Amino acid sequence: EKEADGEEDDHDNRKLKKADRMRLVVKNKEEGTELFKGGNYRPAAARYHKALSHIAKFYDLSYADEVEVKALKVTLYLNLASCYIKMENWEQVLRNCDDALALDPVNHKAFFRRSQYYEVKKDYEKALVDMKNCQKNMDIEDKGVSQAIDRINKTIKKEKDKEKKTWSKAFNK
Repeated sequence: EKEADGEEDDHDNRKLKKADRMRLVVKNKEEGTELFKGGNYRPAAARYHKALSHIAKFYDLSYADEVEVKALKVTLYLNLASCYIKMENWEQVLRNCDDALALDPVNHKAFFRRSQYYEVKKDYEKALVDMKNCQKNMDIEDKGVSQAIDRINKTIKKEKDKEKKTWSKAFNK
């Protein structure tokens, strides 16, 4: 089961050249993407985890290589978050979005996916903050994000109205 979750170490401790190691990373990432597109989310997540395990084995990278690897890591964390959204494994969604944001603090996709986590967990205030951060960090306007902000605002208002009603009943007895 650990292997299916991508948690099993691949025991590949060879010191490969950057290009060779990168081929392994990209191969696993591409396989994960194909599996995801086919609706095979758990095996896709395992491929993305395997790609991340290969990424951790780079050594002696130039600054430009580090930037490239960091961007790839962010993509893998976001892909994992997407898999976990599909599998409704919400704690993993949060963890992978947080990992992506630790590397790229203005990543709109990470904010969007983490907002989905908060919405499912009924933490609407945090969901709204993340969705607004998503919108703020996008290059182009996205109607879906604006609609999500409206939906979350309506939910917050509904929750507050319900709370007011509950408290007014409690104090009017």
